[in-house]
Amino acid sequence: MGYSVTSSSAVSTHSIASVIVAVIEGRGFARGEVGMASIDLKNPEVVLSQFADNTTYTKVITKLRILTPLEIIMSNTACDSGNATKLYTLIAENFKNVTFTTVQRKYFNETKGLEYIEQLCTPEFSTVLMEVQSKYYCLAAVAALLKYVEFIQNSVYAPKSLKIRFHGSEQTAMIDSTSALNLELITNNRDPRKGHTLFGILNYTKTPGGSRRLRSNILEPLIDADSINTRLDSVQELLQDEECFFGLQSVIARFLDTEQLLSVLVQIPKHDTVNASESKITNLIYLKHTLELVEPLKEALKSYKTPLLKAYYSSLEDSRKKEC
Repeated sequence: MGYSVTSSSAVSTHSIASVIVAVIEGRGFARGEVGMASIDLKNPEVVLSQFADNTTYTKVITKLRILTPLEIIMSNTACDSGNATKLYTLIAENFKNVTFTTVQRKYFNETKGLEYIEQLCTPEFSTVLMEVQSKYYCLAAVAALLKYVEFIQNSVYAPKSLKIRFHGSEQTAMIDSTSALNLELITNNRDPRKGHTLFGILNYTKTPGGSRRLRSNILEPLIDADSINTRLDSVQELLQDEECFFGLQSVIARFLDTEQLLSVLVQIPKHDTVNASESKITNLIYLKHTLELVEPLKEALKSYKTPLLKAYYSSLEDSRKKEC
């Protein structure tokens, strides 16, 4: 397919990171307009973004630090030795322990990107088509990203199986990487292995997905007052009934990494092998375990009255679950 790896990361980074990101920049008069697409291999969700950046590419670097990518994909024309773009050079300088893979420019195809979204996006997230249909660079990025992921995973995604959303920055604050480091939001400056950080203090989450969400919210905190107040109302209600709170916590703690399970289930292997068959059986057992927890979770949520917790309860009423 014309892929080549230009650098490789340390083993310790690979054991943690699971996000692959494709980045492309406009050319000529469009230079500075950047499109990005990312997918977490442990979560069947694609996040798109497109924005105008400054000459130091602060937004790109900050977004990549939030994603902590396993691998970054760029076009071969941007990474040519002796003629590399400033964007590639800055990303390479800031992410020395991340694998870079170059892809032929033809795979950054906005038409193919739109086709991927139409084919793979779940109906609940289909409004993303209206948001991105004129955002050519993020469409080009998602085309290269999904083509590459299907290649390395040796599988294709099932139709209508991915959450695909466009991530604007209007409702969140962007904390630059230097500030995040100095404030020790995620990493302790003296000893990165220690949890003496804001994240370490707050992390009482019970699932891997909860931990990922907390990290994201620390690095990109909400600034929308209505959303913040909705969350605060839910926290207040949880604190008012200790028995219900611990009951809910107990049920949540029994869940596996649901996002990672879904990510595996929506991929269709290109070739049937013994290992693939064994994995299917194992994943079906995990899925059965997860579905058996839906009713206990509904029971734990049914007495809550705040809009956010009621919305979670209502989502568990989905009639499609009964078909399982």
